[in-house]
Amino acid sequence: MMMKTMKLLALTLGLLVMGSQVLPAQDVAPAADEQVEETTPKKKKKAKKKKAKAKAGAVAKALKKVKRASGRVNQNALVYIYLQSASWCGPCKQAMPGIVEQYKEMRKDGRVEIVLIGHDDSPEAVKAYIEGYKCKMPAVWKDAKNVKKIPGFTEANGIPDAIIVDADGKVLRQGYPTMIIPAWKELADSVEAEKAAAEDAAEAAEDGEE
Repeated sequence: MMMKTMKLLALTLGLLVMGSQVLPAQDVAPAADEQVEETTPKKKKKAKKKKAKAKAGAVAKALKKVKRASGRVNQNALVYIYLQSASWCGPCKQAMPGIVEQYKEMRKDGRVEIVLIGHDDSPEAVKAYIEGYKCKMPAVWKDAKNVKKIPGFTEANGIPDAIIVDADGKVLRQGYPTMIIPAWKELADSVEAEKAAAEDAAEAAEDGEE
């Protein structure tokens, strides 16, 4: 009888010991769940921000109101180049092959767009001029409606001429195309860095308000 009692006591003690080992593990689980709940909203917020598409700037919006002679405008470019040129202009035609080659790189990069502002006599002549280089560069006639309302654009006294602006029309550089267009990567990097800094500052301000 005593042996049975001792066995029962040993079994009971064993169960109590096992129970004490299980309980801490159950206490840990809720804490882990609480940590996930605290960090998840921030992670979701950052993921949502990364997925958000770049918004079109003032230049892209203004160009939508201008009838194009040829091509399509990159609505999400960070930098725009207004290239004023014409088929009857010798220096313009001399500069165009090099500009067209650089434009191919710009299209792959995605941050810079050139818009040809054609000084020919008609939209049809502007279209024929740019398509003669087998280039998909968007082109508009200089006398088309709303051209003079494009942010940062001013008609040049002499051509060829280039005006480089950011997405909102702030003039970054202006001058002879072959002199300033080769700096497009440098300018895009600079504008992109400024934009990233502004977005980080805005995000930090939002986090501070929460």
